[in-house]
Amino acid sequence: MAEIKKSKAVNRVGSLIGVFFSLICLGVFIYQIDVKTVVEALSQFEIQYLPIAFLGLALGYSIRIYRWCYILKAVEPNVQTRACVAPFLAAIALNNVLPFRMGDIIRAFVFPRSMNISRLNGVGSLLIERILDLLTILFCFFFSLQVIDKIQLPEEFILFCQVAMIGVLLAFVFLFLLQKLDLSAYLQKKTRLSELGSNFVQALALMSDLRLLLMTIVFSLILWCAEAAFYFMILLGFGIEVNSVAALLSMSVATLSTLIPSAPGFIGAFHIATFAVLSALGYDEGFSGSAAILIHLALWGGTTSAGGLMLFLKPELFQMAKTGR
Repeated sequence: MAEIKKSKAVNRVGSLIGVFFSLICLGVFIYQIDVKTVVEALSQFEIQYLPIAFLGLALGYSIRIYRWCYILKAVEPNVQTRACVAPFLAAIALNNVLPFRMGDIIRAFVFPRSMNISRLNGVGSLLIERILDLLTILFCFFFSLQVIDKIQLPEEFILFCQVAMIGVLLAFVFLFLLQKLDLSAYLQKKTRLSELGSNFVQALALMSDLRLLLMTIVFSLILWCAEAAFYFMILLGFGIEVNSVAALLSMSVATLSTLIPSAPGFIGAFHIATFAVLSALGYDEGFSGSAAILIHLALWGGTTSAGGLMLFLKPELFQMAKTGR
């Protein structure tokens, strides 16, 4: 009982820290912009660009769903792509409205019951997804910096990205070795893993097959390019000349900002990151501020609406297993 109360207290403190940080970021964002200029820029947005932007977003999320299914098939050969749609989109919506990326936790531990798959495999597939996403986003970030050589970003942020890239590459190498050198058996023997831990490591090894990893890297590159197209079309909608690499860099920095503890929906952190990178690219505050607001609103609204619809149509997603697999 005491441990539960302690856990709730820690979660509460974490939520308050996230909200506090979001409020600071939002305050800085509002301080940096001229509200009148931003409202004027938003009023001039050409709405016909939005449907095309949403097509890019829909393509990206469709590939995300297929990628998750592709990873799961390594250990759950009977899983179907259509069975992954509702859990994936519902988890994204829950991430948007709950703290601590609770949607991911629910997708890993709760939704597998309705999909008839193991929770261990749900956790393993999510872990591989996150490693692939971070690897791809960092690649997009550094690629964009090489192409746009005149942009000035904080050295601390670039150092953070460099350290993160090293870490994610090491994680990727570990996943490869886990399967290639059969490290799962070695770890089980040397560390005396429990049966549950052993099963998890073995499942992770199966999902780390070299061919599978290479294919999922390809999927990841395509889906993040599709999301960059979403940014690109919204930026074009303001009637200002912008290139695709600027959109790719904006998408990379905005996505990396979601790693920072913040309020649900990444309010504040997302806005200040997008505003900062567009300003660094030389765009005025009216365009940068309005673009940050509209991109977040479209991204959050689109994914939350799709996930909310899945939760409404599929309430059985929250069925809990009476006996864990």
